[in-house]
Formats: sequence, structure tokens, C-alpha cells
Amino acid sequence: MQLTKELAFYCFFILLLSVSTFLFLTEKEANGDSDDIPIRSFEESVYPLSFGSDGVNDFSFLKDVIGDSRMVFLGETSHGVGEFHDFYTKVIPYLHSEMDFEVVAFESDMAQTAISYANASINDRPQQLMGDGVLHIWQTLELMPLFEYIQEKKDTTSPLHLAGFDIQPHRNEVYGDFLGELFENIDAQQVPEIRELERMFNTAYYRDTELNSPDLLDHLMEGYKEVLTFMAENEIVESEDTDHLAILRVSMEERLNTIEHLLPLAEPKERYAVRDKGMARQLTWLSEEMYPDKKIIVLAHGDHVRKNNSRVLETNTPSEGLKLMGELLPTSIREVSYTIGLFMHSGSAERVRNQFFTINDEHEEGDLEWMLNKSEQRGLFLPVKGNRSLDPWLIKPVRAKNFGLTKERFLLHEQYDGIVYVDRVRPVKYLSSAR
Repeated sequence: MQLTKELAFYCFFILLLSVSTFLFLTEKEANGDSDDIPIRSFEESVYPLSFGSDGVNDFSFLKDVIGDSRMVFLGETSHGVGEFHDFYTKVIPYLHSEMDFEVVAFESDMAQTAISYANASINDRPQQLMGDGVLHIWQTLELMPLFEYIQEKKDTTSPLHLAGFDIQPHRNEVYGDFLGELFENIDAQQVPEIRELERMFNTAYYRDTELNSPDLLDHLMEGYKEVLTFMAENEIVESEDTDHLAILRVSMEERLNTIEHLLPLAEPKERYAVRDKGMARQLTWLSEEMYPDKKIIVLAHGDHVRKNNSRVLETNTPSEGLKLMGELLPTSIREVSYTIGLFMHSGSAERVRNQFFTINDEHEEGDLEWMLNKSEQRGLFLPVKGNRSLDPWLIKPVRAKNFGLTKERFLLHEQYDGIVYVDRVRPVKYLSSAR
């Protein structure tokens, strides 16, 4: 009888322990705290990616995950990452040739990029198109094959149009020289004035240490108003054969807005907000007026393109709490867009020329980079939108690093539809003179 009681007690204890363990693990899964539940949930849904010039990728899965989206955003967590540029060089030609995307729009000055592309000849060096057409952050050896591709396709029946949507100038004289040449045959006296106006605008935009004087801003405002009047009176845009010159009027109007609302500001946060409003307006114009029937690929920093930047928590950056471009676009664009974030685990990068930095690879348990690094794949694409296997992982904010350094928290599905991840990165190789 005593043995029976002991056996019964032992069985009861084992049963109680089993139930307790089950309830504990169930609670951990519900709370997203289990180490292996997220790993199990996404491992079967990732697609391997290979980086580097020799890597070969099968991008056919993009036809399913992107579907019939009209605009694809590629948002990098830091500029100057070699593997990200490797990815662009491979995936953009695929999107063009296999999925009918016809425009690639860079975080670069809208007018200067369009004019540079319109004037590019098949006989020109791709380095000149790159040097004239996009900001310095994109002038890299890794992206050169992409610009060779763009130039090769330019005069064919299926071109990949190069565009920009930014309001910040390029720190060079290309746009001013173009305007001078455009006006020269009409009124040669205007040429020095327009070139000087552009030079002064560049200087005023990048003056970070002091406020621009009211007299300078008034001079710029009046100068660009006169240019717009001159263009209208001489029907410059309407008389040209190419649609690209229609961008001149829109760009000049945005110059006036920048002079009025951004150049008087010194605080980075305030300037960030004004800049992204301008970028949203110009990308909307490109989508609705310039290329209304074309599918567009957009390249920029992730802050600009993620879907709800104002909901990102604890960023400790000038963009914290702001509605940026991706969130400011009209619903008609947002509803037909697919946003991809590019993340990294470790390595180094060169944010701008000669500014190297090491990625902070001290990722805590549960961080996005920590979780993705548990995969067997050293590079991968993780679908987020429509991926029900991620549901246990998406119910609370995840931590990730911006620029590979600063931690922030966000709900993954509120910001991105897909994730590109690489475990270790290298700096890009900036071209000493892209031109």
C-alpha cells in the first residue's frame, strides 16, 4: 500500500511538472521570448542571397513576394556598405528585365539626375553619368556595373530610366552649367547670373555651422523667381523635345520652397523634416506626372523610405518622431508599394568618403540582427508582408541598429515588407573621380 501511494505521488508530480513546463513554454511563445520559436518560424521562409561580384542569385521568388507592386523601395540602414551596392547591381537589372520596372530613382537631386540622364550618350563613359547624375554616396566601384547597364539600355526599346527625387544639390557645377547653356542662345547675359545663383544655393544649403543671412535668402529667392519668369516668357520647357526638361520648372519651384523653409533653419531635425516633405512631393510628381504608367525602383537610406518612421521608438537621431518621405507619400502610392530594409550584423562601412566606421556587433538577444544571424544563411531575404509564420514574432517591437550603430525599436511589419540581411559587410570603394 505504501508503494502504491509513493507511485501515485510520483506520477502526480511528473504530471504537474509536465503541465507547468507546457504552460511556461506556451507563455514564452506568446510573449515572443523563446530563443528558438522565431528562428523556427522564419528559417523555412527565407531565401538565400549571395553577395560579392562573383555571387549568383535566383531572384525569381521576388515575383511572388513583390507581386504587382508598382513601386519598390530599397532602404539601406547605412550608406557606404559594399554588400548593399552589390545587391543593387544584381537585383535592379532583374527587376527591370524580368518584372518590367522601368525607372530607378536615387536619393539625388531630381533635376540634375534627369538632365544628366537625358544628355548621356552611348559613347560617353558610364563614370560621367554616375559623376554628374547622382550624389557622391552612390559613386562607387560596386555600382559601376549598374550604370553601365543603364547606359547600355538607354537608346533601346526597353530603357531603364535614371531619376532622382531629392531636393539637396550635388555640390558641383553640373546643373548650373546646364542652365547656362540652355539660356545662352536666348540671353547670354543671364548665363553668369544663373551659374552664380546655383553656386550660392549650394553654399547656403550646406552651411552647417551658421545661419544664412536674410539678405542672402532674399537674393536667392528673387533670383530664382526671375529664372522662373524668364523660362515662362521664353517658353524654354515647352519648346524642348524631351519631357525631362519639364522637371526644370518643378525643380525651380522646389528651390523656392527650400529657400523659404529649409535654408533659414539650423537644427538638423527641422531641416530633416523639410527635406523629406520636398522629397515626397518630388517623388509623387515623378510617379504621377513624369512616369505615370511606369514601375519605379527607389534607392535611399531606410529612414526616408520606411513606411511609418514616426512610430519608430528610441532612435536618438534627428529623424526621431518625424513623418518622413515614405510616410508622407499619398495613399495611392503607399498602397501599391513594397518596402525592403537592408540590415547587417557586423563589419565596417564608409558612410561618406573617408569616414570609415565599425559596425556595432554587440547585438542583444532578441535584436533583429541577433535573430537573423541564427539562420544558417550568411545572406538572406526574409519576406515580412503576408508571412504568417512570423506572427509570433511581430506582436511586439523588435530592436535593430540604424547606421549599424544606434539602436531603435519598431514593429517590423509597420516599417518593412521584406528584409535583406548580410552577416558581415565591407566598405564601398568610392571612385576618386567618377567623372
